[in-house]
Amino acid sequence: MHTRLNMQDWKVAEGEDADPRKWVVNIKSETSRIDVEAKCPDGTKRKLWVEINDGQLVVHAYDPDHDEPVNVRITKTGILVDSDDRGEKPLNRYERFEEFVQQMARLTTPEKEFEEKKAAGENWDGVTYEDADEMVSDFSDDRLCDEYGAFMTMVRAAKELVK
Repeated sequence: MHTRLNMQDWKVAEGEDADPRKWVVNIKSETSRIDVEAKCPDGTKRKLWVEINDGQLVVHAYDPDHDEPVNVRITKTGILVDSDDRGEKPLNRYERFEEFVQQMARLTTPEKEFEEKKAAGENWDGVTYEDADEMVSDFSDDRLCDEYGAFMTMVRAAKELVK
């Protein structure tokens, strides 16, 4: 079976600002796979094929700049992404969340800093604090701005993960 469609960015139908030009999309299906080729208004092509392989639904996606596809493998319990010629293997969603949590866990807290200095018998430039809250209240503006900057970096990273 072969089907030809003229498609447009969905944002145009929603009244949003988007390129209104049509893409020509050809779909060819066989028993073992479905091929999709989209010719963009700029003349470049994007291709993908869908197949079932080893109990996984696999989408192989090509772009004009790479010889090898990005492969999206949909398994019973998750989605895996791999690519041979795009450098480092991209992380799947679970791996990205795990990496983010590990990055967060490596950060120190004022309470931890206080406990470590107290245990080592150190003070803060001649000042001795009774607790971490008292120590934090004496942080310089520069230190507080640095801490806030680190916090906002982590908030931005978290927002990227949930997109």
